[in-house]
Amino acid sequence: MTGPSSLQLTPGTQRRLGVAVLAALAAAIGVTGAASVSAQTSPVTATLTAQGAVQAPRQLVLGFSGQGRLVELDVRAGQNVEAGQLLARLDPSADEAALRTARANLSAARAQLAQLEQGLSHAQRDQLLVAVEQAREGVANASLALRDARAAAKVDAERLHASVTQVNAQLTADQAKLTSDQTRLGGDQATLTGDESAFSAADNQLVADRSQLTNDQARLLTDQKQQTDDEAASPARPATLLAADAKAILDDQAAVSADQSKLSDDSGARDEARSTVASDQSKIDADTQAIASAQDTVATDRNAAGNARNAQAVGAVSEQQSIHAAQGALASARLTAAATREANANQAQAPHIGTLKSDQAAVTIAETNLITAEQSLRETRLPAPFSGTVASVGGVVGQFVGGGQGSGLITLVDLRHLTVSAGFDSAEAAFISAGQTATINIPAIANMQLSGTVLAVDPLPSTNQTSSTNSSTGMSSSTGASENTTAANSAIYQATITLTDPPASLRPGMSVNVTVQASVSLQRATRGKRATAREQ
Repeated sequence: MTGPSSLQLTPGTQRRLGVAVLAALAAAIGVTGAASVSAQTSPVTATLTAQGAVQAPRQLVLGFSGQGRLVELDVRAGQNVEAGQLLARLDPSADEAALRTARANLSAARAQLAQLEQGLSHAQRDQLLVAVEQAREGVANASLALRDARAAAKVDAERLHASVTQVNAQLTADQAKLTSDQTRLGGDQATLTGDESAFSAADNQLVADRSQLTNDQARLLTDQKQQTDDEAASPARPATLLAADAKAILDDQAAVSADQSKLSDDSGARDEARSTVASDQSKIDADTQAIASAQDTVATDRNAAGNARNAQAVGAVSEQQSIHAAQGALASARLTAAATREANANQAQAPHIGTLKSDQAAVTIAETNLITAEQSLRETRLPAPFSGTVASVGGVVGQFVGGGQGSGLITLVDLRHLTVSAGFDSAEAAFISAGQTATINIPAIANMQLSGTVLAVDPLPSTNQTSSTNSSTGMSSSTGASENTTAANSAIYQATITLTDPPASLRPGMSVNVTVQASVSLQRATRGKRATAREQ
């Protein structure tokens, strides 16, 4: 058979594919005499599978190269933005002042060079005066920026100090309330102990009263029976005896009545004592709840106090940095003004070649400084370099940001152009090439299948790992072969696959299963026309 056949290849099978096929053919065909054997190419489709992950090739962490106070933040996480759209902006006042100073310096340098080259005229002398005035304006602007920075620092310091003072005052008041609640709880617990003792005594008295009533009732019954017995006896019984029985019964009845009255009074006293104990317990429960609430309030106040102190410390550092920047700008403006005055004095003298070269260099430096100042002002704006989705925003308006490592403010990712990265071992990578069709299965999205195209395969392995495979392989041809293989220390090569019409729900980092159909050419041995071989 010379037609194409489909073959599922494991990594071990792939490495020894040619040897296995030739061995199978040799086992199936016997050659004798002067028989001739020729080789024919038979294409085999290999199904290569790997696990991978979705990636976003265009993903940037954006931030400001310079430092400053964030005055505008126009995006939020999850928002789609277009290329060139403004994302954030720093306070440009210091950079605007520096730009004005650089423009003034450039005007002064050009005027000085022109005066040196052409000689001083009345108009040029006026221009020198303008240059001096511009330098003075630069000094005035820098002084104004410094004054504003100091005023802002003072206002922020007073505001943060007031916040710390207010939080501390609230903490002191809440701690005093907690102490008061704890003291009241102690008093209520002492009252409860006394009232519980009074209730116990009243309850004991009630038990004694009931015992006394029972005894008096029993004695009354005994005396009544005695009277009945005496009345039923001989009529000759003395009347004094019967009168004594009657008196004893009256005494017993009076005692029983007194016992019942006392029992009623003591029962009321015990109920009142029980009510008092219940009231005391309610007070203690209320005190306990008040203490728990006061403790929570104190804990909240302590956290607020710590946050206020931290904000005060951070604010002090930020404001001091702003003041230092304004002081540096003022010093630079003053030096520029002094240099302008000195340059004007030099221009009044006859020029020489050294001075001319120096002034030309000064113009070049001033132009460079202007370009730098314009660039610094542009860098106070943070535009989107490409259209995409905002993945995260790490800052708030008013925060001092930018400069150094960890200054990333906004993470921007392009979700419209996603790729898949999958790792194949060295045996599989030999059959992977750009342009091959791939099938991508996404378990996270209901096992969705997408089509893709192999874009490239890394020329170097990304990592080394050990894999073991024990597989059986069959071919749909006139002969068959099976193979058990074990592969170790297989290098992994990363293949990048572009996706065709990825869904909007696809996200970077999702795990995928990749299948690539690779065509493999195998050599098969066939008999020559004049061979005398026999088939086994």
